[in-house]
This record gives sequence, structure tokens and C-alpha cells, in this order.
Amino acid sequence: MSTRHLPAIAILASAIGTGAADSVPPLPDRFFVNTPTRSVTRHYLYAIHDGRIWTKANPEGPYAGRDDWHLFMGTGLPFASEDKPVQPARAIVELSADDQWLVALSDQGYLYRTDEHGWTHEWGLPQLGLTSLLRLPAGTRGWAFSNRHRNVEYYEDPYGNQFNWGRSGCTTLLALKADGQQIAYSDPWVSPDFSRQICGPRRGRVRIESLAGSASTLFALTAAGDLYTRFYDYDSDGSTPMFRFRYFERVERHGVPGSDPRSELRTRGLPPPDWVEQPAIAVGPRGRLGRNIAIVQNGKGNAARELRVQGLGPDGRPGYYFKQLEDPIWRFRVTGEAIAETDLLPRRPPPVVTVNRDRAAAGFVVDGHGNRRHGIRVEAPDLNLNCSPLRLRFCFGPGREFEALLHTADAWTVFALSDPEDDPDAYRMLKGTLQLPAEVMAAAPETLDPLIARWLRPTHLDPFAWALVANQREAHLLRAGAGVMLGRDATRIVLRTAASERGRSRIALRPYTAAAARLLADLRPDAPAAERRARLRATREALRRQRADSERHGLAFALLERALQPTLWLIATGDAIGAEKLDPQWPWYLILAEHWPALMTANALATMLFLDQSAADYDAALAQIARLVEEPPGLQRRRDRLEDSHGSQDRAQAPVP
Repeated sequence: MSTRHLPAIAILASAIGTGAADSVPPLPDRFFVNTPTRSVTRHYLYAIHDGRIWTKANPEGPYAGRDDWHLFMGTGLPFASEDKPVQPARAIVELSADDQWLVALSDQGYLYRTDEHGWTHEWGLPQLGLTSLLRLPAGTRGWAFSNRHRNVEYYEDPYGNQFNWGRSGCTTLLALKADGQQIAYSDPWVSPDFSRQICGPRRGRVRIESLAGSASTLFALTAAGDLYTRFYDYDSDGSTPMFRFRYFERVERHGVPGSDPRSELRTRGLPPPDWVEQPAIAVGPRGRLGRNIAIVQNGKGNAARELRVQGLGPDGRPGYYFKQLEDPIWRFRVTGEAIAETDLLPRRPPPVVTVNRDRAAAGFVVDGHGNRRHGIRVEAPDLNLNCSPLRLRFCFGPGREFEALLHTADAWTVFALSDPEDDPDAYRMLKGTLQLPAEVMAAAPETLDPLIARWLRPTHLDPFAWALVANQREAHLLRAGAGVMLGRDATRIVLRTAASERGRSRIALRPYTAAAARLLADLRPDAPAAERRARLRATREALRRQRADSERHGLAFALLERALQPTLWLIATGDAIGAEKLDPQWPWYLILAEHWPALMTANALATMLFLDQSAADYDAALAQIARLVEEPPGLQRRRDRLEDSHGSQDRAQAPVP
């Protein structure tokens, strides 16, 4: 999401001084593509030498000739300012820059970034005290930093509307995971983690070799030399609650130019653009493509990006291929830079086997009392928490079925989460917009099933009228604002990926109370009886407190779900009426009011599901603790052996998904 404008830190660094001439490292006068230790932008070059960051004005940019190589901000390392402490960094091992900003990775694995105050190690919302250090996902294949700010001025939605960068712009930190198929990302204004993903090319079925980003445009290269680009960030895909969005024919063509700051708050069009496969590069018999790439913002609007791919030209000389984002033809520039063989793609890349993360799921509709609506079946042939849209097939009987689309976006939260692709017990919370087929919208209400006429059809293209809580095994879809914790209509769709689970009422989203078994497993069997009893009692009290906290959180989300939306409307209306001229802040209240039901319903639904499904885990853990505390050791051992025997039989008889 957004960050405020950073004064030109690299320009300031020039004023600080370059140091003695003999201390300047032997860095090249210029380079043109990114590596883990070098980064090129339109204005500056950045490089790491001996664990420190060096910078200079790009000799081919607007500040050409202004300076020579010097330590970034005088030290080349993150440092604290008078009012902002910074975690010390011994050395920098990797970096990525865009525009006049950068992110640096320390030898201890922490990510640092520059903001309006200088260096910071904080990711998250400092206004709420919800910040922490940030690390890249384990096994990250490569990463990149993107910053859309005032130099690019505006972006355009798929309908041609322009939106000013505003007071803040948008920052995205991209991480290509080890398999090359998953692109995780973070943003300074969301939870400080990499739990979110950007759907990759062809719904994530393409294995990416190299990834770069600039001004919210991603640039990906495969080992076979295929090239893809996509415009994507948290502020344009519908995830942020700070802007208003509409879909398809409901999008307004506002006509306000992106140079006008007032365009920032105009309604933005969805769905976001998908990946575009760029024209192939004709390298000729002596040419080859390299692994190192770059994308450089060089003007205003979406098209102002230059794509660069290092390699050998048609005559075998080293340099790089380049073109503007929307140009049809690649050109080659000879640079004379030596390119190591390891930095070149293989002439005949080996075959690549990729994982399809679309999972077929099916399920049913259940009312707020847990009763299943018989005769209704729902199928999702390509359930994917990171790729939108989700196809939903509703079957009401022979010959009575239709397919709808659910367009999804992240349900914003500042609380740290895990990626469900890494943690099978983790879940995602999403906002959804339902798109029904034309024949359903045109049908007379009396010809439709009441569930369609009263429950589905009123939400057609209503932005974020649905909330989705899901993991790899199960998904729950509920109308936003349903008041699930207050006894109102909690009718929802339940989808499961394992065929053996689809007919069961048991919920498969594992709650944190399942950790009770791990807590008990940590007890040493040879510990003194008094110590065992004390620890067991402490564990029991901890579980009770956890459940009580969860119940309180659920009630808080439910109250916020119902009360805060009208409160935001009242604040916005009062500000609009009471001000002699419109306060620039008042539209934010109206915009938040539109997003709030989906955000709170997702949180309330997750809490309700956890309370329901954790009851068995919780009660079983307490029962086990009670037995361990009260029963003699011999009886405990006999009971444990009996339970182990029964558990082995149950596991042997359990169906294989």
C-alpha cells in the first residue's frame, strides 16, 4: 500500500560527501541490469562492496555527471536517526532499488528500507504499534522492490481511467519462492509478513527464473526465455480499504487526468489486468539470453517502463536487449560487459515440471444453525487462494445449474499471518465480488430457487459483498455483513478439496488450540510428579485463557461488523455538511464504510469457525490434562496404551483422500 514521499536521499548523500578518492572501490562506471548486489534506476546506480552500499547518479539519467561513487547516505549501512531507532546491521548482502528508494538485506536476514525519515527496519503499521522485523521467505529464489511514486505520477485502470499517485504512492516488496512459481509479496501498510501471493503467469503454472519490478509493473523471465509483465499492487487490485472500486459495466469513466490530485479518490475499475506475454527475443545463432534483467520506470503512466534482458547479441557480443513496455520489437545494445557463463540461460533448457495449485473442490450450502440445504450442490473446479476469479458451479437438480465467478481480493489486516501454501493450518481471508451469468440476472424471480433470488442475485457485481475464509483443504463463503456472531443469518457455502471430506459436517480448518497436543508432548515423562502437575495445570489455564480471548475477539469483530459501518457513514455525512468546504479527509470515511462489512465478516467468520471446530480439540486436551493430573501413573500408562492402540486402528481404517 502507501508510503509518503521520501526526499531524494541519494541526492542528500552526494552532499554528505564521497570520501577520499583512494577509498572508492573499483566499481564500473555504469551497468544496465540488476543483480543481487547491483540495482539500476533511471536516476541512480546502487552497488554493494565489502558489505556496504555505494551509489552514484546514473550517467545516462537526469542527474548525469553530478557525482561519482560514494557511500549511500554517508555510511553505506542502515543507521538510526534522532527520532527513529534502527536495528543495527553489520553488513548488507543484497539490495533492490526503484525510483529513489531502496530495500537492503542484511547478513542477519533482516530487510531494511528507506522512508521519509531515512532508514527503518519496521514493517507494518507504526500508527497502531503493529510493526516488526521482516525476513524473506525461506529458500527465496530472488526478490525485487517496486515503488510507484510521483515520478510516474499516475496509473491507469483497465478502463483507461487515470489515478494520481496522491500523497503516498505505493510500495511493493516481491519475493520469488524456491519453486519459481509462487510470488509472495509484502507492503509497509499490511501485516509484516509474506503471507500474500500474486498469481503468477497462467495461474501460477509458469516457473520463473528471474523477477524484477518497477512502479508496480512486474517483469518475469523463464529459463526458456519467455517473458511476462503484469501491472499489480495492493492499491489497484481491490485489496486496500482506502479506495473505492467497481467491476465491469459499473465502472465510471471519470475523465479526470492523472496529473490532477483529485483523481486519486475517483472510483477504480476492476478486475485488475492479467499477465501479458511479451514478444519473444530473436537472438540469432550466436546470441543468448542472460538471467539478469531490469525494468526501469522512465516517464508517466503505465506504459513508461523500459524492459532489459542481459545477453549476447546476434553477433555474440555482450550487452542487453531492451524495449519499451508496449513496443513490439526488441533491440540490442552492445555494452562490452563480460557475462559469466553461469549468468546465461542454457541454449536448450531442460523440461520443466510445474505444480498446478488449482484444486477441485465441492460442497454444499449450510444455514446459520448448521443445517445443510439438501438438493443444492456447489462445485469449485479451480479453487486457488492466490488466483482470481474462482469459478462456482451451482447445481439445483438435473438440468438446473449455472456457473458464476467470484472475483477475490485480500481482506486487509495488520495482524501477522502465515502463507497457507507453507503452513497447512494457516488460512486466508478474502473479499469477494460475485458475477452471475446473464441468464440468471434476466430470469423472472418466481422461476428461480429462493436461494438464488434472495441470497445470490442481490449481490451481483456488488463490490466485496462476500467474505471468504479458506486454506488448502476447505473454504467457507459468507455474505458480508451477515452478523455471524450475533445470531443473524449465517448461511454459507462450504467447499472441500478432499472427496472423502465433502459429506462430513466436521470442519477441517485447524485452530491454534490444536497446539495443545504439542504443549503436552513437550512434558518430559521422567519429570517429578509435582513438576508435571504444575506444568499441566499451567497448560490447562493457558488453554482456558486462549479460548476466552477467542470468544472476546469474536464478539468484538461482530460488534465492529454491525456498528462501525453506520458510524463511518455518520462521520462522513457530518463532515460533509458541517464543513464550509469539503475536508480532504472525509471521503476516506465513506470509502472505509464500503469495505468494512467484508473485512469484519471475514474476521468474524474465521473466529466463529475456530470456536466451533476448536471445541473438540480443546475439550480433549483438557480431558487429557485432567487425567494426567488426577490419575495415578500406572493408570495413566494403561490408558495411554489403550488409546494408542485405538488410534492406530482408526488411522488404518481412515479413507485416503
